[in-house]
Amino acid sequence: MSNVTDGTKAVLERHLLAFAARDVDAIMKNYADNAVILSARGIVRDHDAIAKFFAGFIKYTPPEVQAQFELIHQDCEQDIAYIVWSMGDNTPLGTDTYQVRDDKISIQTVAVHQL
Repeated sequence: MSNVTDGTKAVLERHLLAFAARDVDAIMKNYADNAVILSARGIVRDHDAIAKFFAGFIKYTPPEVQAQFELIHQDCEQDIAYIVWSMGDNTPLGTDTYQVRDDKISIQTVAVHQL
């Protein structure tokens, strides 16, 4: 039987691959129905709102900008995953923290420094 950290890593890997593919349906397979995203812009609650959040990101972020996504660091411990990333000159630093429960992201925090 795998430990919680292994399951958390697997969810994070699936999420990052779906994000890279710009596939909202695949992204949403990683989120619980009652998931929330917390950011400086406010809280995004529930599956439908999170799908709209990612659809908006994909619509307004050109593929060539998203292709500059660089995963700088990641850690997983128990049911928590943490990543540090950058996405080109306009977004030199971002961090996300994910809580994974029952193989789904239940809570995500996002912090982004944009120029």
